[in-house]
Amino acid sequence: LLLAAGFRSLLHPVLHWGERALHGRGHDVVQSMLFCTLHQLSSMGYDTILHDVDIVWRQDPRVALLGNPAWSKVDIIGAHAPRWDAHGPMNSGFVYFRSNKKVRSYLRTMVELTPIMFWIGSDQVIYNSLLRHWRFRQLHFHVVPRNAVVDLHTTDGKDGTIKMINDETSLLHVISDWVPHKINRLKLAKLWYVKDKCLRAATQRNTHQSLDTRTCPKVSDM
Repeated sequence: LLLAAGFRSLLHPVLHWGERALHGRGHDVVQSMLFCTLHQLSSMGYDTILHDVDIVWRQDPRVALLGNPAWSKVDIIGAHAPRWDAHGPMNSGFVYFRSNKKVRSYLRTMVELTPIMFWIGSDQVIYNSLLRHWRFRQLHFHVVPRNAVVDLHTTDGKDGTIKMINDETSLLHVISDWVPHKINRLKLAKLWYVKDKCLRAATQRNTHQSLDTRTCPKVSDM
């Protein structure tokens, strides 16, 4: 879908999304590449938004979240992970990095710690462990309210986090290890716009090829 919409894509042998990549070391490889890319972009002076592919925009977060004057001096802004262990308090599914010396030091440290991610299998633990480390106490980070970036967990369209969606909700994070669950949750929230015919074409076609617009309509037409 991204290719059909005109986005450029990094096509690399490690990004062959088969069973081995999805359930093996594919996630760790991609995250390690992202760590390096984030550091490079920050070193070039770019503020950067990083978010998972299963994030759905209801509003432009650059305006709704990052445009808040109260957060203009915040170094890192991220989604809320309501946990007290090493996976919290920030959800790495949506993170904004302001380009400055403190953030570049933080990102450089993340790059150095990449081997640990291959051992523990979680990038979010690295994010939060560094945020809480005493050497980064001068780093100002902010976790947005849960209704701003909602982790969408629902089974019937009425229960759970779907009740948290309101006018202040900018993003939905459809967290699940199984794609059909993600799709069903978006349908229950009335935020699934991809036609089934298009979806079948996307899953059957080789990832190195663009989608046929005769089978899959342009994103602007969905």
